Amino acid sequence: MKPYTLLSTDDLVQLIADVASPSEVLNVSSDLGSAQTGFCYSSIPNTVALAANIEWLTLANESPCISCIITSSDIMKLSGDALNKPVLVYKNAAESFYVLHNRAIHKRTYESKNWQPIQHIASSANIDDTTVMKGSVTIGENVAIGPQCVVHGPVIIGNNTAIHEHCTIGSEGLFSKRIAGCLQHMSHYGGVSIGNDCQIHTGVNISRSVHFGGSSTLENEVSIGIHANVGHDSVIGRATTLSSKAILLGRVRIGANCWIGASAMVSNGIVVGEGSNVRLGAVVVQDLGPNSDVSGNFAQPHHKRLRAMLRGG
Repeated sequence: MKPYTLLSTDDLVQLIADVASPSEVLNVSSDLGSAQTGFCYSSIPNTVALAANIEWLTLANESPCISCIITSSDIMKLSGDALNKPVLVYKNAAESFYVLHNRAIHKRTYESKNWQPIQHIASSANIDDTTVMKGSVTIGENVAIGPQCVVHGPVIIGNNTAIHEHCTIGSEGLFSKRIAGCLQHMSHYGGVSIGNDCQIHTGVNISRSVHFGGSSTLENEVSIGIHANVGHDSVIGRATTLSSKAILLGRVRIGANCWIGASAMVSNGIVVGEGSNVRLGAVVVQDLGPNSDVSGNFAQPHHKRLRAMLRGG
């Protein structure tokens, strides 16, 4: 899906002129136009992104998909001004970006027909009569959806996937920011993508992506235990298991063939490498490399912690 029109840097400035004005507007000669808000690592072309730190600024500047960057003067001082795309510098960059986000610029750049709900449901799918489906939903062959589920599109569910009773697929996640002194919810415009042969057990919640065109993603053969939560824009790799009551916060990346134990918690933006074990009740607050095995609160290498406990240390 491609935008039918693009917004210039000046268009973006005008859209939030009632709230804030930029202190600087840089590199307008390289303006290729923007179509939606997104994260600095977005894979969607023509994305305007927030750079709230120097790492995000560098990532956004290097990405071919980021068309415009919103940042602060403090971050710009760290950059050395070596930027190659339009930059809007605001006193409160985060607040300015989130105002722009909540004004849904994608609805100005994509054709209105894209907002009409379209449902494609395979004839072999077995969907309970009490399931509620809203928005655009695509359901593959031999999918089973149990009683009293809510599927809020845009959602794609692959073949042979089972979703048990009382699940919510495509909810609005918890994402609030303080704007003009008031705490405001950040609207979720994206969707959920679920692969083939997944098992999603009773009471699971999967929040949809914050940004238009994005998705919270379960790859093939993922299993999620009862009452687990998958935060917005998280990605769970192939054949990974998320045990009962485990919690992934927003933007988590879990590799393939991982085990996330019961009641474990993985914090915002964390990457867990493939083949890793996160033991029951662990709290993960830093990235884990491939084949990690951690436990505890905060999570530490499991066998090191176990030996220390057995020694009485």
